[in-house]
Amino acid sequence: MLLYIIEITALAAVSLVWYWSIVRVVRRGHAMPIRPAVMTVLCAGLLVGMAAKLSELAATGAMDPLFWLHGFNLVIVFIDFRLTAHFARGRHRLREPMSEAATRALVSA
Repeated sequence: MLLYIIEITALAAVSLVWYWSIVRVVRRGHAMPIRPAVMTVLCAGLLVGMAAKLSELAATGAMDPLFWLHGFNLVIVFIDFRLTAHFARGRHRLREPMSEAATRALVSA
């Protein structure tokens, strides 16, 4: 029972963070890109959670309602990813261009 409560708490925390992220992106109208490694780990965790709930279904015949929360969170993560890609396109640079002084110093050296 304790593990179930911990799982519910963790899923609720992830849900709230992602919902708040979407609200912030929409309010500001721009976003910072999410690192691919973070997205990969998060999506993999949600998919593993869904697989675990499906294996419980196969073993017990009862569907755990947390399966749907895992799936809903996965959809929310993809929505956030899509919004971030839309708002960050062309507005975020991974590197700032060199200043003229830095370019001249590099060339003259």
